[in-house]
Amino acid sequence: MIWRVILLFTIIVWFFALLLRGREVSVRLLISMMFFAGVGYAVGDSISDGWSIYGALLGMLVGIEIKERFFQLLQMIYQDFTEER
Repeated sequence: MIWRVILLFTIIVWFFALLLRGREVSVRLLISMMFFAGVGYAVGDSISDGWSIYGALLGMLVGIEIKERFFQLLQMIYQDFTEER
């Protein structure tokens, strides 16, 4: 169990090092990565105990790729809630 946590921590630090080295890290990117990593971790944990790390990694990659569409969706949902009819 402890090796999985160490592996997950190492890979997350590695991803952040890649992001900091190559480009400026935006808050939107970090929020998107954390959200999808959490969803991936939960899905992987529900499948089996060992798949949670892989689910979190896949979720981080998905969060990086669809960051802009994720925030467009959140903006549309926010406008629907705040818009008077």
